Amino acid sequence: MIKVSVVVPVYNAENYIKKCIDSLVNQTYKDIEIIIVNDGSTDNSLEVIRKFDDERIKIIHQQNSGVYLARKKGIETATGEYIMFVDSDDWIEITAIEILINYITMFDAEIVKFREIGEPDKKKSPLIIENNTTPYIVNSDKKTDLYKMLITTYKLNRLTDEIVKKELIECERIDRRLNQGEDALVNYEIFTNAKKILIISDLLYHYNKNPNSTTNILELKKISQNINDVFYVYKRKVEYIKKWNCYNNSTIKELGLGLVNFIAGELL
Repeated sequence: MIKVSVVVPVYNAENYIKKCIDSLVNQTYKDIEIIIVNDGSTDNSLEVIRKFDDERIKIIHQQNSGVYLARKKGIETATGEYIMFVDSDDWIEITAIEILINYITMFDAEIVKFREIGEPDKKKSPLIIENNTTPYIVNSDKKTDLYKMLITTYKLNRLTDEIVKKELIECERIDRRLNQGEDALVNYEIFTNAKKILIISDLLYHYNKNPNSTTNILELKKISQNINDVFYVYKRKVEYIKKWNCYNNSTIKELGLGLVNFIAGELL
């Protein structure tokens, strides 16, 4: 069987973490490990986590360092062949991992991208490939189309809507703490190195639109950090565009427009 490591970064999620872990320990696919990285929580998150009596759960502690470094710590600890990421205020369908392993086995995929649904409004994420309700395979000959999508959309950015072969995700090395853009940079690297990517329409991940989430708290310092992060990510994206032989006026214009729109959104 294929072992799957699920990495859950946790920071002050006492009101949500139980539902998250419930969805993992009750998976119909049993060959998993659940790596919970306590990222310096100051609430009762740890007490909630410790109530679970499941030998597949591993708890790691670190000082508050942000989601990227928490996930990185989870990757370093993981023993599974494939890795998934679930945020502490979200949850997945109890059949999610079984469904994904079936796709991996059937198509020999190194990455499987699926869809998310927002809670509580039940808003579904758009299809990654328009009008495509059957598995869409990206091999080397389709990489150019995938790179264009990475440059011009945000559909492929998130890490929580995919399962990835561990050896691919160990490659990315970001040299700083990021609040914005780390998912995109990790995916740029793993998509570059993947030989076969599968895109499916299955809705497997529930994204909780928590107004108190750290991603939704507006602070002047945080806005400034976000803008600095996006400039860093922009420079890294240019490096990848050159690597993909996609460097031209059109792609640079697309990136620049995205940069301006993000900064305007932060300031507004």
